[in-house]
Amino acid sequence: MTLFRRAVIVGTGLIGGSLAGALRRAGIVERVVGIDAAAAPRALALGLVDETGGWDAVSDADLVILAVPVRATVEVLVELAPFLDAKALVTDVGSTKTSVLTAVSSNLASPSRFVGGHPLAGTEKSGPEAALPSLFEGRRCVLTPTDETDPAAVESCSALWRAVGAVVQIMSPADHDRVLGLVSHLPHAVAFALAAAVGAGISGSQAGLYGGGFLDTTRIAASNPAMWRDVLLANRAAVLDALGRFEDELGQLRAAIALSDGEAIEAAVARAHAGRARVLGPT
Repeated sequence: MTLFRRAVIVGTGLIGGSLAGALRRAGIVERVVGIDAAAAPRALALGLVDETGGWDAVSDADLVILAVPVRATVEVLVELAPFLDAKALVTDVGSTKTSVLTAVSSNLASPSRFVGGHPLAGTEKSGPEAALPSLFEGRRCVLTPTDETDPAAVESCSALWRAVGAVVQIMSPADHDRVLGLVSHLPHAVAFALAAAVGAGISGSQAGLYGGGFLDTTRIAASNPAMWRDVLLANRAAVLDALGRFEDELGQLRAAIALSDGEAIEAAVARAHAGRARVLGPT
């Protein structure tokens, strides 16, 4: 069933390219246009989009998806605003929401037609070559409407994500940023620091000596540095709060090890088991 006549995706890297391919595969969009000076031609060659274009392509779109780094989203909103049809549904895929919604209210003539979105899916790879049309299947996508958001826009955006296999969850922008600061941004920050610390202690013939623990906990440390610079700064307050919680736990574990306090070490591991289970929820 066709839900949209013409979709424009600004940014055709891993997420934008995957969503373009997923929309085409689901058959809910008649035509998908990619706007991305660097990656859109490659996305076209890979069959992820039907055509490429510039800002003028936005004027004929009934769906516009912003799939660029968080900091660039503000710049993109300024660029596309003069071309945008007031009735078009506009959404994004960024992992922080409050800063984006501030830019929306300042730049869009019809902010009620914007629905903040964040698919909790991805890999450490980047670019359209890494795109997977199946990337969103069974994964959650958080939508963050405000009191001013048009309910019809929320339903259309929900239908879009359900069509590509995602499970839609509605949250406020503030709750989204706080929770994602804990479950996504903190793990990335820790992985970055962990990989750097371990790497600094390894040299020469010691390279290649690692186990599954290192691979499991540092896979995301291979993520795009510029993208994560923007994410961590855009959600600065929530990330700092999450890092404080982590530092408290790490400090307790360090003290227990220093004191050879086996009971405290075991308690720390037990808290970790309980915390992980609470985050993952019922299985």
